[in-house]
Amino acid sequence: IYNKKIMSIQPVSQKMKNLRRYAAIHMPFEAVLVALGTMTTWYGGTFPILPLVGSSVLVCCGNCCCTSKGGKGAAVTYLTMNCVAFLGSIWDYFALSHVKAHCDDIGDWVEVDEYCNYVDAAAAFAIICFIMRIIGIIMASCSACGLLPEKELETITEAPVAVTI
Repeated sequence: IYNKKIMSIQPVSQKMKNLRRYAAIHMPFEAVLVALGTMTTWYGGTFPILPLVGSSVLVCCGNCCCTSKGGKGAAVTYLTMNCVAFLGSIWDYFALSHVKAHCDDIGDWVEVDEYCNYVDAAAAFAIICFIMRIIGIIMASCSACGLLPEKELETITEAPVAVTI
């Protein structure tokens, strides 16, 4: 008796779909932080690039690659990039606070005042992205590590095939 093993793609869970939607919402905030971080400090735009890469892998490549095991490879990529950026966002916020302290000391020069407005906006986006990274880490952890598993109906993708000789 010869049994043919059938490879099937596992269905994507609702948690994974929600994570993809969240990553699509998260991406524009990180893109703005890349621009503001680069304008205010020369290194401020480096850490927000990581969640952008993780989000793009999750959102854009979720249907074509990294789909084994229900897309957990894409979720792990998103999780890893957000964890590193989470640590980097602490550094970015302290650097922006240091620059903001200098802006408060300088005075009302027109050129400096415009620059300080960008620093204020970058600090606000740094806090927003910090919170969004925490949420993304929690959602990706639940999706990738199997925490809080949801009960899904078992789906049959193909009828079992048995070949007898």
